Amino acid sequence: RGIVLLNSAHSVDQLPLPEQAGKIGIVNATDISIKYLGRNIPNTTVLGAFSRVTGWLPLDAVVDVISAEFNEANVDACKEGYEKTIVVEGRRLD
Repeated sequence: RGIVLLNSAHSVDQLPLPEQAGKIGIVNATDISIKYLGRNIPNTTVLGAFSRVTGWLPLDAVVDVISAEFNEANVDACKEGYEKTIVVEGRRLD
């Protein structure tokens, strides 16, 4: 019943999602990082997705740390990663 976070451009229906996963997050972090950073460095985008899929860290706290260490483009990538993450509970789509 663990958590799986995927960086993928594929839709939920196109992915072989593990049945044993309790929660799955899917985000196209590569495209978001290219949009904001001009290259495939998806780290801050994935941090936003992690915040959304787990709920362990509020987005504001993640953004505060990123803005202290990196430029505004990384903050924007993080926020969009959070917003665009699709969360699936197990294999159910509802």
